[in-house]
Amino acid sequence: MSQPGHEVELADDAHHSPRPRSTTGSLRRELVAIGLVAALVALIGLTPLLTNSHFYWYDDSAGGAYGQWFELGRQISHGHWPLLNPSAWMAGNYTVEQFGLLNPVVIVIGLITQLVSNAAVMATGVKLFFMMVGGAGVYALARQFGARRCLSVMAGVAAPLGGFTLFLDATSWVTNLEVWAYFPWVLWGLWRFIVQKKSYWPAFAAGYLTITVAYVQGTVMVVFAFVAFLIWCAIRRTASRALRTVLAGLPMGLLTLALYLPAAPMPAPNTAVRRSLRRRCGTRCWCSPACRRACSSARRCRRACAPPGRRLRHEVGASTRSPRQRQACWWRARSGRR
Repeated sequence: MSQPGHEVELADDAHHSPRPRSTTGSLRRELVAIGLVAALVALIGLTPLLTNSHFYWYDDSAGGAYGQWFELGRQISHGHWPLLNPSAWMAGNYTVEQFGLLNPVVIVIGLITQLVSNAAVMATGVKLFFMMVGGAGVYALARQFGARRCLSVMAGVAAPLGGFTLFLDATSWVTNLEVWAYFPWVLWGLWRFIVQKKSYWPAFAAGYLTITVAYVQGTVMVVFAFVAFLIWCAIRRTASRALRTVLAGLPMGLLTLALYLPAAPMPAPNTAVRRSLRRRCGTRCWCSPACRRACSSARRCRRACAPPGRRLRHEVGASTRSPRQRQACWWRARSGRR
C-alpha cells in the first residue's frame, strides 16, 4: 500500500516515468526544441562581442587552454599521442593536467585549432559550443522531470547565460565550463538507467566525457551525483535501484583510478634512508642529507639525530669531508630550525 504523500512524487517504474512516453512525433518535437535552445544560446551568447570582441578570451583561456589545445592537435596531427613530456611544465603528465588526452571532444578541438588561425575566434567557438551543450542538457533534464516544453526551453536558455557560468566559466575558465556542460547529461543518463531501467550507455558516455576532461571538480560532481542517488534509494528503500547505482558507478570509478593514479604522490626518495637510520638510532632522525652521508657509524648517527634544540651544533661539528659540505650542513640545519 502506498504511503501518504507519495501520489505526487516521481514514480519509480519506467512506465510511470516523469516524462510521457515518447513517440516519433514527440521525439521530433524534442529535437526541434533542443535545436531552438542551442540556437538561442548561440545567438544571445554572441551579444557580448558587440562591445568586447575578446569577451571569451581571458585569463586561463589565453594563458593555458588554447596552448594545450594547439599542442595536443599538433602532436596528434603528426601521429604522436603525447602521454608524458619530461621537458614540459609540471613534467608534462598530460593525462591528468587538464589536457583532455583521453577526451575525444578535446582531441577534435585540438585538431580544429590547427586549421583556425585566429585564437580568439577559436576560443569563442569552443565556448559557445559548450554553452549550447549545457543548455540542451538542462532542457533534457527539465523535460525528464515533467516540466512543460516552453518552460524547459526557458531553463535551457537561461542556464548558460547567467552569472557565474557566463562571466567566469565562459570568459576564462573553460575546463569548468566543459564539465558543467556535460553534468546535466550525466544526471539525465543516470536517471534513465537507475529509475527508468533503460540503457546505461548514455550515462556512461556523459560520465566518460566529464571525467576525461581531467579537471578534478568534474569528477567530484559525478561522485556527489552517485551519493545523491544512493541517498534517494535509501529513502525510498529500493535495493534494486541501489544496486543499479553501484553498477553504474563501477566503470566510472575504474576510469577515475586509471586517469588520476599516475598523479598520486610518491614517497620521497630518502624515506627508506630515514627509516633505516630511525631503526639504528631508536629515535626520529633529524639529520639533513649532507649529515646523513656523514653518519657512517651508529655513534655518529646518534649524535646527528639529537633533538632540534641541539642538532645545530652537533651537525656543524659532524665529520664532513670538506668545508663546503660542512657549510651546506649548517645552512640546512638552520633552515630546519626555522
